[in-house]
Amino acid sequence: MRKLSLLAACMVRGVVMVVPVALLVASATSLVACADENDPKTWVKRLDDPAQRAAAITRLSQFYEDAVTEAQGKRDDAKVQAVLADIVDPLTKTYLAGNLDDKTRVQL
Repeated sequence: MRKLSLLAACMVRGVVMVVPVALLVASATSLVACADENDPKTWVKRLDDPAQRAAAITRLSQFYEDAVTEAQGKRDDAKVQAVLADIVDPLTKTYLAGNLDDKTRVQL
């Protein structure tokens, strides 16, 4: 981030700099790696990656179970409904696409 800030400061001052592509790629990669592991939307995105799909389904199921437990079993609780709003449609689409191994399909 500091290198990007330096680049921005130089650009504001009108200084022309040539930045190595590797620096830009490394900076972009570090920004992408900051996904919030405690956000269902992060795991929804991982449903598209076959290598991460099974783990994403497990984690999304856990988000739901945690929300129900926190709401003392009240499935109509606002937090439970918010989790469901984030995960039901993507999980349904994943199931209907059919690219699941038997264990993951049964779990879902």
